[in-house]
Amino acid sequence: MGDAARVTEPLEALAARVAGLFFSFRDPEAFHVEKHSIAREMQRLAEAMRGQG
Repeated sequence: MGDAARVTEPLEALAARVAGLFFSFRDPEAFHVEKHSIAREMQRLAEAMRGQG
C-alpha cells in the first residue's frame, strides 16, 4: 500500500461514517459514541502522519 493510499483509504472510510451520522431521539447516545469514535480515529491518523513527516 502506497503512502497516499495509507491516508486516503482511512479518510474515505471516515468520510462515509460522517456522511451517515445522524442524531436519533430514540438513541441519542449512539450519535455521541460514533462521533467520539470518528474523532479518535482522526486523531490517530493525524499522529501517524506527524510521525512520518
